[in-house]
Amino acid sequence: MITVFPDVVTGSTPSQYPLPQTGGCASFASTMATLHQHVRVLQAETGELRQKGFSRALDEATRVKQKQATTGLLAALRDAGFAWRDVARIVGVSVPAVQKWRRGEGIDPANHTVLARLVALLDILREDVILDPVSWLETDVRPGVHLSKMELLAAGRFDLVQEFADDRTDHAGVDAILDRFEPLWRDRFVDEHFEVFTADDGNRSIRARW
Repeated sequence: MITVFPDVVTGSTPSQYPLPQTGGCASFASTMATLHQHVRVLQAETGELRQKGFSRALDEATRVKQKQATTGLLAALRDAGFAWRDVARIVGVSVPAVQKWRRGEGIDPANHTVLARLVALLDILREDVILDPVSWLETDVRPGVHLSKMELLAAGRFDLVQEFADDRTDHAGVDAILDRFEPLWRDRFVDEHFEVFTADDGNRSIRARW
């Protein structure tokens, strides 16, 4: 029997995967293995599409915010609750430089773009029902990992912060995002009250020490 799965990712002609429907346990195991492989491929493809969608949305919102004056962008960040030290760290300048921009002094276009991108991200996070984006950014990416989303922004990883805002991201998804940021995150950022162990699926994960 041929089981047909609609290709929801590409919109192309549905792919056909031959899955054995009879033959006892061996055939059933083979069917499950085939399905599992197809699911993994589909997850990878949809994940890539999701990342591209996030990036496009942020780019478009940034272009709109770039039209605003620097003082207006800084006012928006202030009203949202940003500390100037965090703004300076994300842009990659000193706090005195930010204070000069607040007084209307000149700013490098690249730095203006980062400010615009940060304000655009705040709007996107609010659309994702994160009512206090700054407080959310200050929290760790997951319990037991000493790495805040604000630190991801300081590293220029706006894309990863957007993915963390997606409520469909489970623990496995968080681990995958962290792997893209720093493959050695389990060694660098795990809290001393947690430990790294090898789960039943063979992947390394973290858990509270008992």
